[in-house]
Amino acid sequence: MTISAAMRQLILTLGDVSALVGSRVYVLMLPQSFTPPAVRVQRIDESEPMHLRGRDELRRARVQVDSVGSGGSVAEDVDAAIHAGLRGYQGTVGDIDIHLIEPVTVRSMYDAAELKQYKVARDYYVHYRDAA
Repeated sequence: MTISAAMRQLILTLGDVSALVGSRVYVLMLPQSFTPPAVRVQRIDESEPMHLRGRDELRRARVQVDSVGSGGSVAEDVDAAIHAGLRGYQGTVGDIDIHLIEPVTVRSMYDAAELKQYKVARDYYVHYRDAA
């Protein structure tokens, strides 16, 4: 399982998020036509620390979670529900053992062109390893 897929699975377990978006949580790409609100999860970067004996099993990925809505308050509500569930999370999701989800940055955007979508993009550092 990829870290993006694990984050998607975790977000789908958050009751407050499911109440707002249902199952509309996507990895990497939003569908061509979808009903907002929705969520997009994507890995921005990832590091595999090394030491003189080889690879350290603990990894750190930067994962962006976009909350997309047709109105600013809707996108903010989805973001707040996700952030409440992810901030400080520790646990196992599928075959991924998450040691910590750490908030990094947040940005609010509006696409005034054809999409007319509001988006809150929030980045997290996810410290994890493959579950044994």
